[in-house]
Amino acid sequence: MNVSADKQYENITTQLRYLNDKIHDAFRHFFTLASAIIGGSLYAHITLAPDDPRRCGLGSSASALLSVVGVAIVILIATNFFRSRDTGKG
Repeated sequence: MNVSADKQYENITTQLRYLNDKIHDAFRHFFTLASAIIGGSLYAHITLAPDDPRRCGLGSSASALLSVVGVAIVILIATNFFRSRDTGKG
């Protein structure tokens, strides 16, 4: 059975689009999970007193790291939001 070049191209394009969408979905899930974990750490850092045993030893180095990561997450979320908002414009 011979398949035309146009049909082969259409099939390959469809497969690549599907795989690309799966990669984006996986990254989105990873980003959501990482944001939840880091957000919980930031919440614990901000709301719990330094001597609270539930804080689990967040020291000054963790404090600085969480501050930097918090700023990075805000930048990533803003970038992702504006990129997804401009996607439909073509």
